[in-house]
This record gives sequence, structure tokens and C-alpha cells, in this order.
Amino acid sequence: KKDDKLFKCKEFLEIVENPEIKKILTAYFGREPKLNKKRLNVFYTQNKSGKFKQIKKQGWHMDDPKRFIENPKYNFIKLFIPLCDVTEENGATRIIKGSRENTPPGFVYKDYQGKRVSDDFIYKHYSKDLEIKLESTLGDIFLTRNDGFHKGGYCKSGSRLMVIAQYDVS
Repeated sequence: KKDDKLFKCKEFLEIVENPEIKKILTAYFGREPKLNKKRLNVFYTQNKSGKFKQIKKQGWHMDDPKRFIENPKYNFIKLFIPLCDVTEENGATRIIKGSRENTPPGFVYKDYQGKRVSDDFIYKHYSKDLEIKLESTLGDIFLTRNDGFHKGGYCKSGSRLMVIAQYDVS
């Protein structure tokens, strides 16, 4: 498989199997999660002067609403490993704090499987004060829940490269 090479990389394993990260995750979940090797992603975004394509690609969405419906005890956290500085200019990830627990009136998870929603939809239902921009510098790592509304920002210039590993409990 294409992603198996990362699991043979000593430096990558030192990060994803780090005892401190596992300790934080175990405390959060109340039990030890498992690294989901099938949910490893490498994301590369660059500015190609095609603003429409980039905005469409980076719409607000929720990860795995179908899995959550099928198993309400399903939980996951993603470990973001930026391989460059990530700023507003090259597309910092944005999340809406509390959006999984506080869904819009009439919201039905299954209707959002694989769908993107607009900024207008998000700001109609959530205060801009709940938006968090996950900017980082090379060498930073961070954990985030992506089962609420989130999106990668628009890459205005340069590029963004990051590895995202997922830990699951169910």
C-alpha cells in the first residue's frame, strides 16, 4: 500500500507512538485508543491561481458522520503533523468549537455525509468567536476532533503539506 512506507519510518513512528501523546489520548477517551492505519492521510495544497477549485475543495464539513450515526460511541481524534509552517496565507485548518454537540436546528447527520457547506451556512448557525484557526510552525503537532464542522483554509500563496493520523475508540 502507498501509506505503508510511513509506518516503516522511524521518525514518524516516534511521533505517532509517543507515550505522552498516548497518555493524553487515554486520559481523554478513558481508555487507550488505537492508531487507525487505514485512516492515515497526507494532504498537499498549493495555490494554482484557481480560486474556485480551492474554495470548493476546502468547504466546511464533518468527518465520518455516517460512522457516528451507526455507532454513537465511535470517537476519534486526529494528530496533525505539519511538514511546513501553516498560516492564514497557505491554508490553516479552521474548526468550529462545539459544533458536533451543538448542531443547527433540524440537523440530520446522514444528510451531511460527504457534503460541504458554505461560510454563510456556518456563520448563520455559529458565532465567528467559535472559529479556531490552527496555525503552526514546522515541528509543531496538534490533536483535534474533526467530527464537528471544520475546513482547510484557502491557500492564497505557497503550499501546505501535512500528515494526519487518526486514533479511534469504539
